[in-house]
Parts: sequence; C-alpha cells; structure tokens
Amino acid sequence: MHAAPQARAHLPSLTALTLNHDAPQLPAREPPRFTLRRSKRLTHDLEYQSVYDGRMKKTGTFLMLWAIPNQLKTWRLGLSVSKRIGAANVRVKCKRLIREAFRTSQYTLPLFDCHGLDVVASVRTAQNISLEGVERDLRSLATQLCEELKRRQKRKARQEEPRSDGGASA
Repeated sequence: MHAAPQARAHLPSLTALTLNHDAPQLPAREPPRFTLRRSKRLTHDLEYQSVYDGRMKKTGTFLMLWAIPNQLKTWRLGLSVSKRIGAANVRVKCKRLIREAFRTSQYTLPLFDCHGLDVVASVRTAQNISLEGVERDLRSLATQLCEELKRRQKRKARQEEPRSDGGASA
C-alpha cells in the first residue's frame, strides 16, 4: 500500500521541467488543421448538381473526379458512392478512405488561379482499394483537373480576343 510514494521518487522534479526563458523564442505559427470541417464539404444537392453541370471529369484507377472552380481558397469535397460498388460496409470503407486521403492532402492540392475547386469524388471500383492508391489517384487527378481548367481558360481567352481582320473571311 505504500508503493505509491516510492513511485513518485522516480519522477523528475518540477524545477527540472522549467523552461529556459533566456532561449530565443520562435514566432508562434498556427499549423494547418488536418480536419475535414463542414466548410470543406459539399453539403447540398444544388452544389453537387453545379459540379456535374460543369462537365469536367477525370478518371483514375479507383476514383472519378468531377470539378468546377470555386471562389474560395480551399478545395471542397463531395462523395458519391453507388450501390453497385458493394454492400454498405464496402461503401462506407470507400468513403472513409476518400475522406482520409482528402483530409491529409488538402493543403498540398494545386490551386487554380489562387482558388480551390469543388470536387465530387465517385468510386470506380472497391477491389484492392487502399489509402495509398486513393491518395495517388487524388493527387494525379487534381493536377490533371487544374491543367484542364488552364487549357479551357486559354481557349476561352483566344475565342474572346478580337480578330485583326475585322471578322471578315476571305
């Protein structure tokens, strides 16, 4: 019963744990939050419909991503996993893997004109799906989507610039 006081003898004293106030202090910087808040998700059917209406789709091994640019500085994620993927437990596992991949890589995804994208991710297959595979798909498809948006923006700018011949054709 008297073992508790002996165990305390092995703990360091409070004076040994005091901070060295003479050492230079680094400025406090808030680290990025690796959470998936509501503001980072698509929540309404109109948001999903606007992404589908944007007609920008890229396909990977495990995922299909639809995307449109948003006016935010971050990406937002929506999930769509159909029943053809499998039973409920398989669909839930797929959604968890996609959310985790997005959560951990949300700050490394490329931005389009300093803006993020609204993305709907759909699972193509659940066979041999893994977190590494989903992360790899997400990064490569995100890069492809941003490149496609830049191509479309350039094409639109070329179509809108006035012709030098006054629009007359020979």
